[in-house]
Amino acid sequence: MLKRSFVLVLTVISALAFALPALAKAEDESLHLLSNFFPATGAISGGETKLTTGGFTVKCTKVSGSISFESGTTGKLHLTSHGCTGPLGVTCTSEGQSAGTITTTDLPFHLVTLPINNPGILVTPGANEHFATFTCFGVQSVFRGNGLVGTITSPQCQQSATTATINFEQSANGLQRHRTVSGTSTFYNMNRNFAEEAALSSSLTVSFGELHFIVCT
Repeated sequence: MLKRSFVLVLTVISALAFALPALAKAEDESLHLLSNFFPATGAISGGETKLTTGGFTVKCTKVSGSISFESGTTGKLHLTSHGCTGPLGVTCTSEGQSAGTITTTDLPFHLVTLPINNPGILVTPGANEHFATFTCFGVQSVFRGNGLVGTITSPQCQQSATTATINFEQSANGLQRHRTVSGTSTFYNMNRNFAEEAALSSSLTVSFGELHFIVCT
């Protein structure tokens, strides 16, 4: 079975290949960013986002954030969701933020290949397996786990662009669509208050200041 790999090129004039250590078992070293310098930073934006469990849903109207590649395969990202409301339309807010704003911790990520052979990203939580905490009408929700798996849907193979799209999908409330990655048997998930399994649904656009080129082999 042919193994798929992809390369995101931050500067088309860079032809330097980096020998990178394995920072996580799930990390795919054939899947990496080439750059003349690190960190390589970009901005994140997105529209409506949903965070769900079997009986709990929070909807946010838009997302902003930042991303930083610390090496060719790993980095950190931070997300801020705006206009967030929970059950019965109550406002949901992280501590220290304006009403309806939810922030994540600084989230490490790794470029990965999905079992369906598509390029993807594994976003892992910050300290203490912590993704985010917020309160809706006095009720606190703490989201923890070991990882969220998303799909990189653009640019397509052999195409150049200044932006990339990452999709996080759920197959049902509380159930993330992608939960494993190639090269490891680890099962990735997220939970609310150590009890209910949780899922994220969001389409994120990553924007850089320079041209990207995606190569799949």
